Amino acid sequence: MSRGDATTGVFLGQTSFIADINYNHAAVAFRPAGGRFGTLGVSVLAVDYGELQETVFDASTEAGYRDVGTFSPTAFAIGLGYGRTVTDRFSVGGQVKLVTEDFGAIAVSANDQGDLNREDVSETVLAYDFGVMYDTPFPGLAFAVSARNFSQQAAFGEGESFQLPLTLQIGAALDTRGLTGLDPAVHRLVLSVDAEDPYDYAGQIEAGGEYTFANTLALRAGYLFPSDVQSFSVGAGIQQRLGGVGFGADYSYSAYDVFDPVHRVAIRFDL
Repeated sequence: MSRGDATTGVFLGQTSFIADINYNHAAVAFRPAGGRFGTLGVSVLAVDYGELQETVFDASTEAGYRDVGTFSPTAFAIGLGYGRTVTDRFSVGGQVKLVTEDFGAIAVSANDQGDLNREDVSETVLAYDFGVMYDTPFPGLAFAVSARNFSQQAAFGEGESFQLPLTLQIGAALDTRGLTGLDPAVHRLVLSVDAEDPYDYAGQIEAGGEYTFANTLALRAGYLFPSDVQSFSVGAGIQQRLGGVGFGADYSYSAYDVFDPVHRVAIRFDL
């Protein structure tokens, strides 16, 4: 729901995820010369995983370990992206980002006197995202493909390495304006479906729709399957032009069977 003639966009968002995990994200996009040279963007993501229980190996206890308090891991990513419309139907984009995971000073062992040996555990890697979008000759129908988190193996300590969550996503969206007989300046309905194939868990299908009234109020709903815990999502958004600045606000609610629901809020400014 952004203005097509805006040259600068600012996005701020926060996601209250399950298990007291919080995602805070922001992005700024700029279209120099009205977009003739493409769009440049900078994004920032900060993750707070909350407090986790910390333990250390201790053969003298019945459990084989003992509690030594709590620790608070965090993650941070900053990205630089570029996108461009190659033809009137074909667009491409990419992003390079610096990703850091930080566990802080972790207890790795204890001596016979109970003194802890701690090590700073963190890792930083470069990751890459790519995407293409094609507007088909059929009115309002577009297809897109993206690949996220191409990176080298990350390692914490010796012999413990892992892959960032590499994800391939293929999607299609249909803007039904002009197909329903309704006034397109008042009513707009967009339907979408995405197939996502992550590296670290089974693939999923996401289907949803967005209805916009008078280019001001948007109502959204979606469903994800197959999933053991997540089911439906609903949301709403508004946008207005205040002077020379476009303003938008969005909220979504995602239901989980055995966890607390996930809440997402975001605000946008178009200049």
